[in-house]
Amino acid sequence: MAKPPGVANGQLTELQRGFVVAFVRNGGNATQAAEAAGYKYERLDRAGHDALKSTAVQAAIQAEIRRALSVDLAGLALGVVRGILEDVTMEPKIRLDAAKVALDRGGYVAPKAADASSDGLRELHEMSVAELEMFLSRAKSDAANRATIIDLDAAEVIDVQQPI
Repeated sequence: MAKPPGVANGQLTELQRGFVVAFVRNGGNATQAAEAAGYKYERLDRAGHDALKSTAVQAAIQAEIRRALSVDLAGLALGVVRGILEDVTMEPKIRLDAAKVALDRGGYVAPKAADASSDGLRELHEMSVAELEMFLSRAKSDAANRATIIDLDAAEVIDVQQPI
């Protein structure tokens, strides 16, 4: 029997590998998976239960679920989203939700709203060059406005003796 693709092949027997694939494909029914894999127990429910006790089988099930999600179901899910987006008779709310899902999964995440309490300021490392130049210009202007100009010709100098 050839090894089913996508199943972790560590210490599993052929029966266990078949069980793992059948278990994931049928949605988690251990009895049906044991039968599909070819277990020869008098009670197939016992065979499924015994197979699930194995940590190697549990790890293989997790690996097979990840593989099924990323390979088998991802394309199917993409087709569903595409169908919703292309169906102009679909409710606008449903199409909008599908568009958001598609953009989100594609890495196009909506920008977060500015925090009202932060006065719109961001961390320096988050600013563009233009924003940094504007920030520096404002800081210089603020510093100049706070500066006190002293007319030394009009100022009175007082000599204060410090005690020794």
